[in-house]
Amino acid sequence: MNSRDDRRRGVAVATELGTSKWDIRQTVWDYMELHDLANFPRPVHHRIPNFKARKTLLVPTPRLRSGLFNRIVPPAGASKADLHRCATSQGVREFSVPLGLDAGMHVDLVVVGSVAVSERGWRIGKGEGFADMEFAMMACTGAVDDATVVVTCVHDCQVVDIPEELVETHDLKVDYILTPTRVIRTNCSTPKPRAIIWSKIDRELLTRIPILNTLRAREERLGRDVSLKDAPSLHRAAASAGTPGDLSASLHRETFGVGPAGTAAATRVRRGGFVSARGRRGGGGRHQGRGGGGWARQPIGGGGSGFAVPDPARGLGGGGGDGM
Repeated sequence: MNSRDDRRRGVAVATELGTSKWDIRQTVWDYMELHDLANFPRPVHHRIPNFKARKTLLVPTPRLRSGLFNRIVPPAGASKADLHRCATSQGVREFSVPLGLDAGMHVDLVVVGSVAVSERGWRIGKGEGFADMEFAMMACTGAVDDATVVVTCVHDCQVVDIPEELVETHDLKVDYILTPTRVIRTNCSTPKPRAIIWSKIDRELLTRIPILNTLRAREERLGRDVSLKDAPSLHRAAASAGTPGDLSASLHRETFGVGPAGTAAATRVRRGGFVSARGRRGGGGRHQGRGGGGWARQPIGGGGSGFAVPDPARGLGGGGGDGM
């Protein structure tokens, strides 16, 4: 039985001994103090206890330049002000630890930003494809699977109809849409990305995102087809695209992608939980950081992208932040 089950069982056994509401209150307060479960103010007796959600926050590396994830590690005994600092781009630089592809984490919740999203779970980003790419890379390492929940936070005006013909295999789909007025469960049955489609990746992108070379070598050792796209450079594509929108749409369609069902590469090593949040600007909501650096102050902020996992050891609390 894991520590979480032990704690639940301990409270249940203790409360069975109580013969009144006051006995139950006292038992719960004593238990939380004994196991150091409560946050400030202490002691918890005669209070409604505050406690941290014990989530671990993973922040995707800005534009994937030097890796996939950084883990936020607050200083010991961090105060509320310290945690706020951790939620800034400077704090991410000071209090994060890079995680390798073999870190063995499993992401339970992904919070992703969107420009538009449909009630069927189809989303449109800003056209660069990084959210799709990040999810595909996580799938390759076993960090996400079909059970991983994807949430997007948008304004009500961003919930629109998206024609089915615009949805491609590599596009990331969402399970829940959070707006200021609604929580929408999409019941989307279209598969999420399960691997990278290497035939949509060119060598210029490998140069810009070095971690793709590592993933490609791993896939090749597993006997997978890692043939790259023979395509003109992005600079020539920009010259012929006509408008920035045309270029971003072209790059999104042709450069990024994920493979068909059944092609995921890695096996989950352990089931922990991580919450990761990108510091990129998405639809609506405040955010921290510049470029792709920070994560948001609010538990799940508007417009961002992230990934989450409960960590029994410690965490920032409050659930997965999203600063995209």
